[in-house]
Amino acid sequence: LRSGQSASPAPLRLRPRRMPGATPDTPCRVHRLVVRGAEQTHESVIRNELRALRTASNLGEIHAACAVAAAHLESLQIFE
Repeated sequence: LRSGQSASPAPLRLRPRRMPGATPDTPCRVHRLVVRGAEQTHESVIRNELRALRTASNLGEIHAACAVAAAHLESLQIFE
């Protein structure tokens, strides 16, 4: 570790883009999923965990799917 670095890993963040004025029941769907920084974890592992996004039909479902996927990916302890 370099001086000033923490030994604990950074939290995994899955964030849909913000939509001003939108509520959880605002209809929408995911058109594109961008995976960044997955150097040692195969992208298909991450995409597989996010498969519920394909059927999400509103912002609330998208946020819930992201939260579940992030928790499960964290539980796998595959990220530094």
